[in-house]
Amino acid sequence: MAESLAEKAFLAGLGVFGYARENIKEFVGDLIKHGEASRAEGKKLVEDLAKKGEEERKFIARAVKEVIFKTSRVMNVASATKQEELEKKVDNIEARVAKLEADLKAIRTASF
Repeated sequence: MAESLAEKAFLAGLGVFGYARENIKEFVGDLIKHGEASRAEGKKLVEDLAKKGEEERKFIARAVKEVIFKTSRVMNVASATKQEELEKKVDNIEARVAKLEADLKAIRTASF
């Protein structure tokens, strides 16, 4: 559940960046249109803001991963490797119980 919520938050953040990028392009286009910035200045501004947005996206992605990791540690959520290890142990125990049940049935059948 934590991953699902985190994924939704992350995707929402990406949507905000996409929306912001379109607004930036529109804003810069208006600056150029009204002669307040040259095309070169506008292009550089869009590139700089896009680069900054990408840096922020990476920062947020790292922060989300860290929160998920810390939350899973606090909640004692098993990692995929640990879960596989536990599943193997359960399978082994189930096999041993089945063998013991079969042995017990054989003993009961032989006794009567």
